[in-house]
Amino acid sequence: MCTFNTLLLPASTSLDRVNAVARELGWGLFAAQGNPSIEAAVADALSYVRADGGCDCGSGLATADTTPYIGWSDGEVRKLNADGWSATKIERWKAQREAARAKVANPAQPTVPAQWCTLLERLLDGRIAAWVGVFTHDYRGALGSRITCKPVQRFSGVTVGRLSAIETDVPYVFAR
Repeated sequence: MCTFNTLLLPASTSLDRVNAVARELGWGLFAAQGNPSIEAAVADALSYVRADGGCDCGSGLATADTTPYIGWSDGEVRKLNADGWSATKIERWKAQREAARAKVANPAQPTVPAQWCTLLERLLDGRIAAWVGVFTHDYRGALGSRITCKPVQRFSGVTVGRLSAIETDVPYVFAR
């Protein structure tokens, strides 16, 4: 199981312009996630995840504990095997978890909520998107798998405090 933070944008938003801002901020590129459950929860939304394929485990979004456990147990590996994951895919998953652990262990880096706040503010302030959103989910299967979304939470403006307090499976939408 891995956590992914999803960027939600109006369908009319230029992904090229979003990715230009992401590059300026030192992010990787975003790619279409295409999760119909998320996109149905927020009218006119398309969903995007980081194109590098890395998970967001331990990112600090939608976690009550700021120092989450990011390792893995033998039980988790057995479940992944039972779900049909290959040894290669499990090793890649373990490597992503280790990379996430290293990110959490480096407090000199800006917090993930602060990084997301900067990205979302730039997209709004640059009028690249009329609104922006974030959705966090712990996936056990494919990123396009069916999800039960909680009611959408809408806010005027985005703050680090709001992003630090988000919950899993709730679409958060921020507008100017």
